[in-house]
Amino acid sequence: MEALLNIPATSMKTSNLREIYDTCETNIRGLETLGVKTDSYGSLLIPILLKKLPEEMTRLIFRANPSANNSVDELRTALRTEIPTREESHALMAAHRSSTASDEVLVPTTDVLLTGTIHKTKNSKLLNKVTACVYCKGTHRSDRCDKLKTTHERRTLLQREKRCYNCLGLRHMTAQCYSKGRCMKCKRKHHTSICDGTHKSQSETTY
Repeated sequence: MEALLNIPATSMKTSNLREIYDTCETNIRGLETLGVKTDSYGSLLIPILLKKLPEEMTRLIFRANPSANNSVDELRTALRTEIPTREESHALMAAHRSSTASDEVLVPTTDVLLTGTIHKTKNSKLLNKVTACVYCKGTHRSDRCDKLKTTHERRTLLQREKRCYNCLGLRHMTAQCYSKGRCMKCKRKHHTSICDGTHKSQSETTY
């Protein structure tokens, strides 16, 4: 319980929101394992947790569910819905930017002719910093990674980093994943990037 009360305030950065959500889930599930129900501490935790979240996030939560502060479970559901949506949106935006960058025309200058080096524009350098792929940190969708091409390599990395096989998020198992996303190839509960047509949803029990 003390760990929940001492969660640090976070920003609207998606990775920070994911971290605070995963921390909450880990500790709440630990309390549930000990038989401590959320109803017994919800009135104490909810206002504290809402203060840790950015104002913009709380507005989004209450816009979607005005009664999100009625219980810990309703607040968890709201976060569970909002964060994966933001993650997917950022991944799609990064993939789009990567595609746009690949179409960029670089015009040779005198410096190019003398040194043989093409200097990318400022925008191109910024594009290189956008991270979408969980396997190589490249600016493309995870299912299009050409650094880790086999499903075995990808699953090994996910297991090593304790990532969910379904949403690729951190610190929760696939069986505990609340994301509605499913494989675009076979419609089972795993990420498209690790689909090889042989793994059934029942076997997705690791991170």
